[in-house]
Amino acid sequence: MRAIPRRNAPVKKRPSWEARAEKLHQTFVNGKWEIGGDEDIRFLALSLCGEAGELANWIKKKWRGDKDIPMSEIHKELADINIFLNCIAKFLNCDLDKACEEKIIEVEGRLESRKKKEK
Repeated sequence: MRAIPRRNAPVKKRPSWEARAEKLHQTFVNGKWEIGGDEDIRFLALSLCGEAGELANWIKKKWRGDKDIPMSEIHKELADINIFLNCIAKFLNCDLDKACEEKIIEVEGRLESRKKKEK
């Protein structure tokens, strides 16, 4: 049975998903290798690939018309991918938002150059 918080009792704020994911990662590694080291990054990269494969499998099933493919499963795989990607980015000191912005600018520039050449 859950305790009902009193009106004036401070509400305990839950840590961010990033903080909880980091704690889970530490639990999984459990001293097997250095967190954020080369072996850890390889582990995370392979985990990311595995999750991308699971996402592709759900999308394939939906594409071929299998019945009852819940979107919630696809959402879960996207979340798994995001979690592993953010862990890798953190350990490689990569600001993903900044990197994505720079990449979009680069691709937009290439497309603009192509359009000019086609004229």
